[in-house]
Amino acid sequence: MKRGKDVLWIATPFNIRRARRDTNDRAETGSRIGSNASMTEYLIAARAVIILWTNLAVMPVEIVFDAIEAELEHRGVEL
Repeated sequence: MKRGKDVLWIATPFNIRRARRDTNDRAETGSRIGSNASMTEYLIAARAVIILWTNLAVMPVEIVFDAIEAELEHRGVEL
């Protein structure tokens, strides 16, 4: 490996290619850490919203399923 260069392997479905990045870019990378932290907070919030939305979307189906299951048990059908 050449001195002063970092090698980053990027796997794609069709091939593997190498991207080279100068070590001079490390100063810029350090300044992006703060923005990555805020992006992480947004991703966690988006994940929470998706989980909540999924739970609310599935709830009516779960209620109907439980009602059908209770009625079948009431009629003596083994599950």
